[in-house]
Amino acid sequence: LKLQFLYLIAPPLPPPPVRTMLSGLSRAYRFVKRGRAEFNQTGWLAHRPGLDAEVRLVETADLSGRTYLVTGAASGVGYELTRYLLSKGAFVYVMIRGDAAREAAFVQRVVGDVAAEAAAPGDDVRSRVHVLLGDCGTKRGVRDAWAAFREHQARRRQVACDADVKTSAAPQENAPVQRAAPLDAVVCNAGALLDEIAYTAEGMEVTLATHLVFGSHFLAKLALGGGGTAAQDTAQRVVFVSSGGMLNAEHMRWDAIPVFNDAAKARLAAREPTEDVAAGSPLRYFQKAKETDFASLAARQASMTNAFEDSTFTASPGGYNGQMQYAYAKRAQVLLAEALAAAHPGKQIVSCHPGWTATPGVDKAYGSAMKLLLNPLRTTAEGTLGMKWLLVCPPAALRSGDFYLDCRPDLKYLSPPSCCGEAAADAGAGYEAEYLRAQMDILEAAVDA
Repeated sequence: LKLQFLYLIAPPLPPPPVRTMLSGLSRAYRFVKRGRAEFNQTGWLAHRPGLDAEVRLVETADLSGRTYLVTGAASGVGYELTRYLLSKGAFVYVMIRGDAAREAAFVQRVVGDVAAEAAAPGDDVRSRVHVLLGDCGTKRGVRDAWAAFREHQARRRQVACDADVKTSAAPQENAPVQRAAPLDAVVCNAGALLDEIAYTAEGMEVTLATHLVFGSHFLAKLALGGGGTAAQDTAQRVVFVSSGGMLNAEHMRWDAIPVFNDAAKARLAAREPTEDVAAGSPLRYFQKAKETDFASLAARQASMTNAFEDSTFTASPGGYNGQMQYAYAKRAQVLLAEALAAAHPGKQIVSCHPGWTATPGVDKAYGSAMKLLLNPLRTTAEGTLGMKWLLVCPPAALRSGDFYLDCRPDLKYLSPPSCCGEAAADAGAGYEAEYLRAQMDILEAAVDA
């Protein structure tokens, strides 16, 4: 009776478009409130007193003999991580776009910075950095860069083997042919945030392709043993550099995310139905457009069953919102880390974000006016301290699949996913990660490398 009475006196709910707008405003308010308390420099200063052990580990780490691969290393967070790893004695592969001139300029800059800071000979630093030229937004770019990485790793092992033979006083007949140069971690950091929609040479939207499909999913797939990668070249740890901005995307709305340009859609539509296998699931290329209702967990589960035959990816959204496209890509990186962590229990796979940090990317994306909302911004050193710790801490210190800020697991949602309801929040998040991984296999296979 009490419930009936409350129902009778309660004001009517606003119509759906108004509810959607109010929900968006509420989420935006909570995001800004949390960001100004946790993500900017104010948040860093509040977290710092509890991080003495982590800071000490980062500052005293000796990474001699360890190998890392960092994408998007030309500036900002990627450059700072590369500089740090080199200063601690690691061998670092960096993946950047450009040509030989840009490669030479990058190497000269980072070698000079590290040599000056660490008082290390420039020749020593130069011998520990290797540039892989390639575009993380294309399948061909990532595939070719990974092939170059494996080739260079083989040369490093052979050089080490030759050195062992020469220096051995009495080499054994059955001595090992190779000395391993394992890949300790891959940092998927490359990205883009655009105001106007743009597509890669392969026909995929730039933000989604660079942050997610190829710059994260495909590269991680190769690094974790896919594509014929030998065990000695697989990574022990994968770190996806996401963003606190992903909190603005409660869950993936594939029906609202532009993926392919018209030429790619036409090419896919012309394909005959095929049966391929990706991650153990039947794969059908996109035969027709289908808008899926993602309002409930049940609807999403049903849509996954049909996703291989009736894809949402050929839909044409009415407008392009670069900020939301970025938020969706960053949300997907967090989900991808969850899915890969479950699939590779022996590895450490995490996502993270640097908070609101002053970088060239932030300057370009937001300008001086919007940055007032983010101030005071963290310095690059403050924003990357937690990320450096993720690269040097022992495996037991990490919770694989989690989303980190300042060396601690951070919230993945401002509130339980609204599409699932609080009771089903855990099941909904787990399902969404599973669904995303299946979609990544579809998207990757749809692009002809």
